[in-house]
Amino acid sequence: MEIKIGFTDNPRELVINAKGKKEEITNKINDALSKPTDTSAVLSIDDAKGHTHLIRRAAIAYVEIGTESARPVGFA
Repeated sequence: MEIKIGFTDNPRELVINAKGKKEEITNKINDALSKPTDTSAVLSIDDAKGHTHLIRRAAIAYVEIGTESARPVGFA
């Protein structure tokens, strides 16, 4: 599943092909973003290649979560 994270003071976005269920990842993101007073909170997301991305909550401007379905390959 593709996750796009936009950052404050940065025009680029981080695109992560995350592993796991959409509901679990959504809950993890909601938990991290629901602490507005905790500027040291960190969002941790594992991608499909086994990398772990640690993102400061204070730097996140927006999060876009894609669908769980796989992209079709080839001609339809």
